[in-house]
Amino acid sequence: MAVIHVGIDLGSTSLRAAYSAYGDAATIVTLAGADWPWLLCERAAGGAIPVSFPSLKSRLGIAARVESRGASVVPADVVARALNVVRTEILREPGTSIGHTVISVPAQFFTTQRSALLAVAADAGFADVSLITDSVAAVIQQTAGVHTGTYLVYGMGYGGCELGLVRAVRGTYRVLGYEGAATGGATLDALVLGSWLTALRRHGVVPDETYHTGAGWPQLQRLAEQVKLRLAAGESVLFPRAVPAPGGELHVQFDQSSFHRQAQATVTGTLDRITTLLARAELGMDAVDLVTLVGGSTGMPALREVVGGLGRPAAGTDDDHIARGALRHAHQLGRRPTPAYDEPLPATEPRKTDQVPQVSPLAATVLTAPGHLADVERTRRSIFDSARQLISAGRLDAARDELRELIAEAQGMLDELDAAAQEPGGAASATELIATARKCFQDGDHRNAIAVAHMAWRKDPHDVDLFEEMLDLHCAAAMANPAMTSFETDEHWLRCALHHDPTNARIRNLLAERNYLQGRDLLRSGNRTEARRVLRATLNWAPDHPAATGLLAELDQRRVP
Repeated sequence: MAVIHVGIDLGSTSLRAAYSAYGDAATIVTLAGADWPWLLCERAAGGAIPVSFPSLKSRLGIAARVESRGASVVPADVVARALNVVRTEILREPGTSIGHTVISVPAQFFTTQRSALLAVAADAGFADVSLITDSVAAVIQQTAGVHTGTYLVYGMGYGGCELGLVRAVRGTYRVLGYEGAATGGATLDALVLGSWLTALRRHGVVPDETYHTGAGWPQLQRLAEQVKLRLAAGESVLFPRAVPAPGGELHVQFDQSSFHRQAQATVTGTLDRITTLLARAELGMDAVDLVTLVGGSTGMPALREVVGGLGRPAAGTDDDHIARGALRHAHQLGRRPTPAYDEPLPATEPRKTDQVPQVSPLAATVLTAPGHLADVERTRRSIFDSARQLISAGRLDAARDELRELIAEAQGMLDELDAAAQEPGGAASATELIATARKCFQDGDHRNAIAVAHMAWRKDPHDVDLFEEMLDLHCAAAMANPAMTSFETDEHWLRCALHHDPTNARIRNLLAERNYLQGRDLLRSGNRTEARRVLRATLNWAPDHPAATGLLAELDQRRVP
């Protein structure tokens, strides 16, 4: 009979499990998304947002029941259901049994919470369960159970920041101390959402969601998280929710540089905890061999810049790093029942909650989108007027760009009408339509895939994932098989995507790349004049495109007598 050991990372927004028999590759199970109410929505006093979004995990062992999505649930029951899904998945293979299970928890988890988690695991059918802190699990995986060194674990996930100082000596581990801060992914989500509300209030507009705490607030939280991720990736972003206002709709656009500065300031505020942690251990920063970064927020460039300023080597980790470290420890327990690490006893009561640092709202621009056909007609005429002015000024390429964008929008609407005529099922849901769009794409029918994706998005224009998938289909279709003969169609699809999301840096980069590929092929075919025009268009989209710059330099050299 195969004995399977299990490592589980119980996070704030997901549960990840890694399991395997000793010596085998690990299988990963992730429980996240809409099926799991990991985040709650509760009223909050003060601040720019009248609600907060604590994790269900934080209520384990504290609250008997919590409100989730309009229903009263027991936190222990939700966690037990998740653990039971993992157990069922493991035991699906005949002749399999579960050996040791190790669950990682934050160092701040106090005794009541740990006892509640152990009881839940037992109820879910896990017999031999141990708990380990996230920091120790991270170091066990980092060292692969054999390396020696002193590791500073900088963890920043949704719920906050945890700092752990761990000494590893060939498979044994000693915790030198822990520190923590309230700053985490939730802090930055709240910054985005609060900045959105502040910008709208300055224009005398309050979204409907501010009058109740129903389903609207969790949806806004998810939108704010998506905006945060794109801001962190270096894009300036429109918040994907328009708000009705006199004369049209209001859109809020966030400046990426403002987010970068605020994120840096937020992370910098945690550095004093590192100083305290090292002083308590009577160590200097030079004693740290490696800074291990764990948690979704540690991927932000702003955080990496601040941590890089510590002057020690730093290493990022995968999402399943902690679960794999917990599994590695479970394998160790299978061979040596005595824990191979030493750490302080957990607290017997909750740690005093830190105050989340007050920060200024993000720099935001409120844009007005016309809300009536007359306004749309005026906008269309203004594009023609702008194009005529550009032509008069001799800026022919810019005029072409203006008109091509209008053509792309019109062609997209025509394709959508054609697709609607072929699909008699007008009552199809957004989910069914996007599934149809995927099928069309897989079958090579890219035009219909994009048209049906448009229809799906119009069914549910506030679904961020649906919007992103629609854009992804545009981009994938444009870059699927770039050829000289397909350039106009490919560029049309990318321009259509950019029309939906004008500040999306990824789409602009793809437009640059598609123009470069066309310019390169034109040059190879001997059409130097057109190649030069398209390569210059490449640099309009991406001024630092090295390959396009090189080909233009080559063309200019050939012109020299």
